[in-house]
Amino acid sequence: MSIPQEKIFELLKKLPDEDKKEVLNFMEYLYEKRKKALKEFLESVPEEDEELSPDEIEALRHAENDTSEPMEKVARELDFKWK
Repeated sequence: MSIPQEKIFELLKKLPDEDKKEVLNFMEYLYEKRKKALKEFLESVPEEDEELSPDEIEALRHAENDTSEPMEKVARELDFKWK
């Protein structure tokens, strides 16, 4: 189910600041929960003997060096005070 970001932002703008902080904390909790579940799943997948293509190797290098913080981006877009 896809929810338009505009609707989320619209509702957040209506909340008082203390509620926005709770929403942000919950969103971060959900994100970390999903990330943990994905990591556990990936760790349980048997390794393949097949060699990686150059494109796959480059994608892995890019992912390892990815320092983006999605929650911080959302916080900035919503004008939240972050950490």
